[in-house]
Amino acid sequence: MEKAHRRWMRKLEQQRKAHFEDDSPNGLQYWEGIAFCSLKYANEDIQKAHPGAPELDWKQASDMTAEYIRDATKKLSYELRVPNCKIMARVLESRRFKTQMETKTSGAALAQDVRKQFTKDSFGVDPETLPPEQFEIYGYASHGDLVKESKKESIVGQGVGQYGQVVVTLKKDRMINRTTMTVGDSLDARKHARPNWVDKPDLHAVSAKARMTLIEGAYEHKLRKQENPDHEVDLENLLKDAEVGYMELQYHGGVAVEDIESVTLIADYITEDGVEVEKEMPQELVEQLKSLGIQAKIVKDGKEYEL
Repeated sequence: MEKAHRRWMRKLEQQRKAHFEDDSPNGLQYWEGIAFCSLKYANEDIQKAHPGAPELDWKQASDMTAEYIRDATKKLSYELRVPNCKIMARVLESRRFKTQMETKTSGAALAQDVRKQFTKDSFGVDPETLPPEQFEIYGYASHGDLVKESKKESIVGQGVGQYGQVVVTLKKDRMINRTTMTVGDSLDARKHARPNWVDKPDLHAVSAKARMTLIEGAYEHKLRKQENPDHEVDLENLLKDAEVGYMELQYHGGVAVEDIESVTLIADYITEDGVEVEKEMPQELVEQLKSLGIQAKIVKDGKEYEL
């Protein structure tokens, strides 16, 4: 697995370097300079709010944004959403999560051909020869506070709520070296952004639509830290500034039962009419999780309980 990680890293860096230097309609510079102009407009807004502020170049903006992302994800939790307890039981029976290429289903847009192109462009693998089970698994970043995530004012919770009411929290030490990220949906951003390793964020990995406001938010964060070195932010602040619903994580090398730390039913699930909400985790599933050394939890009436 380590060799695979190094290959991913080398290929990812090559892809990102080529993406930045490419001035064709497929490249980052084209979209930055012509279509989105996020750095230009961010500089204009920053200077309006703070007359005399220096004009940022790409590297300065990227470094500043990367610091903001790192500060906002100090308590990063690696998570997945599962529609319901019945499907969670199937995952345990399979001993692993299946990719979209295997299940041919998605909580949002399936678009398998687009996903294959994204995999090729972003990770440098041939999707036509890659076995279906070896495609990346899609999850999301959280601050780890599932009570907070369950509330209607949580951007994190509302952003991923469409994917289900069961939260699977993964073991950080098992995932950090094989997880990439994008701020915003990768399917939407595939032509204008490139994922990066979760502990190496920068502007490449930010959806082009989110860059302008995130640069501005990062600048304000920098000023607040200068005034108060103990100033803190979390993922909710970051997503609000970026104006996106979630920070997407892409898990490589599969996600197995052994990678799961806990499974939590969000009984305080907020959903649209017509979707049945589970209020209790079946005892059979609780016992199955415990037998595998996985914590079983529930968020109910504004509190989190271990089952």
